[in-house]
Amino acid sequence: MFFNLTNGNYYIGSSVNLARRFRVHMSCLNVVNLPLYMAINKYGLNNFVFLILQYCEKMEDTCLALEQTFLDLYKPKYNILKLAGSSQGFKHSPETIAKLKKLHAGKLHPRFNTKASLQQKILTSIALKKHFSENGHHNKGKKGVLAPQDGIGGTKIIMKSEHGEVLSFPSINAARQVFRVRFRTISLNIGLDKPILIKGVKWFVLSES
Repeated sequence: MFFNLTNGNYYIGSSVNLARRFRVHMSCLNVVNLPLYMAINKYGLNNFVFLILQYCEKMEDTCLALEQTFLDLYKPKYNILKLAGSSQGFKHSPETIAKLKKLHAGKLHPRFNTKASLQQKILTSIALKKHFSENGHHNKGKKGVLAPQDGIGGTKIIMKSEHGEVLSFPSINAARQVFRVRFRTISLNIGLDKPILIKGVKWFVLSES
């Protein structure tokens, strides 16, 4: 969960690789116009905390089931898509997600299904602010792949699909993380007339001048 310390709004997601997922989120700042990234740009990264609601086994289905359950419970303002995993290209139907939720219901956190009141949210925000003012922000001192700005500052990349979709990325690393391909798949095809095939879609790779 990304929790906004300023107004108490939040975003909920899941991943079998938290470090990689966090890097993808950070690479989208100032690039992708979605509520979470626009809020981070507006309020500043230091006014957000990255919270883990629950750990689970490293299985995609389990992660998605828990994510969907928390989406249904908290109805986070920064989530546009209400089906778990849909923003990452997963094809699970609402029916499949419902079955997974039922299957993994016994693995939920003991406090699951207890709704947080507005007062609780405010108190949480105050408590988190106090904690980080006394102990430092959770991103302080992080380097490499865990740093919020990892992947930013390299060669700016534009990806154009055969369907006319255009995506811009601050670096090759950011692009390959989103498309889940090797670094060389992007770097060796910059500026070529021949597209690369990613998940059944042809993409042209350009460098942003």
